[in-house]
Amino acid sequence: MYSLDDRIRAVQLYIKSGCSERSVIRELGYPFPGALRNWYKEYLRTGKLHAAGAPKPHYTEQKKIAAVSYFETNKTTLTQTCRALGYPSRYVLRKWILEINPALLGRRATACISEKTLVRYNQEEKLAAVEAMLADRIPDYKVAAQYGVCRVTLYNWKRQLLGKDGIEAMAKKPTAAEKEADTEQTHQTKEDLKAEIASLQAQIQHLQMERDALEKATELLKKAGGINLTNLENSEKAEVIDALRPIYRLKDLLRIFHISKSSYYYSIHAASKDRYAELREKLHSVFISVEGRYGYRRIHALFKRSDFDGMAVSWSIGISPSADLVNTMLDHAISHLKDGEHPIIHSDRGAHYRWPGWINR
Repeated sequence: MYSLDDRIRAVQLYIKSGCSERSVIRELGYPFPGALRNWYKEYLRTGKLHAAGAPKPHYTEQKKIAAVSYFETNKTTLTQTCRALGYPSRYVLRKWILEINPALLGRRATACISEKTLVRYNQEEKLAAVEAMLADRIPDYKVAAQYGVCRVTLYNWKRQLLGKDGIEAMAKKPTAAEKEADTEQTHQTKEDLKAEIASLQAQIQHLQMERDALEKATELLKKAGGINLTNLENSEKAEVIDALRPIYRLKDLLRIFHISKSSYYYSIHAASKDRYAELREKLHSVFISVEGRYGYRRIHALFKRSDFDGMAVSWSIGISPSADLVNTMLDHAISHLKDGEHPIIHSDRGAHYRWPGWINR
């Protein structure tokens, strides 16, 4: 028995595939074609499937007569009649015709020695009987009794319609070698699928890494006009790679940025050098010398006295460019000189720096 969900899934796939029984069975592995058709007919008739399984349809006498009348009036086959009306199955329709008007089936009856009637069935009727036995899963003895034949005749029809190869293909059990071959093929298919999945996962990870690299490069470098990972300077590549190393492997990042391992480490080492290391050390010494009691202003004043390189030694501010303005600045600078120091003063040779009071100092 199939659950309601199984039957609904099969019917939905049957409709989606354009009523292809083979597609449904290949996809789901179930059911038999006849069962699938019955489920579909029930769905068309009631708009839903019965929760406890597909009930046998109950047809009124009027529907039976209408179906037989259609078959007689339009001179159609059993299959054409069922498709036109949407009901019933060929097996049921044939049963109704036998009940109401057996002559419509076009039988030729001749007397036999046992005084029984010999009935000859056409190809379509034989096919309906075989289909009832195989697809609809009706027991062979019931089908044989319905058609008035023995089971041997029924299986002869089956052999004629399906052929010897078809019968053997259904009845023959696979050999041990065939089972082993199928197992190996299944194993190989699984391995191929695993390899394909691993390849797809690697591609996804590569794309994700490229995306993260672009986002991190944009965040750190802030370049206008977009960023191309391969066109960055080595120092820039190294900066972005260093930021992504907690997430991705170094060799994968080097491959994306097209930079060698040695170039990466060289750039990291160069970036780690502190250009102000010597200056920091001197500033620290000044701070220690005053036992950490001075603020940054006094520390700055002391630092100026200890090192003139690149720093303003003295300055003065006034409301007019007077002699007193420049003389005060020079006197303040001279006060920082140690004994024996005679630095060179560079000026723009303006009038303020050429009068005797400035030069005599």
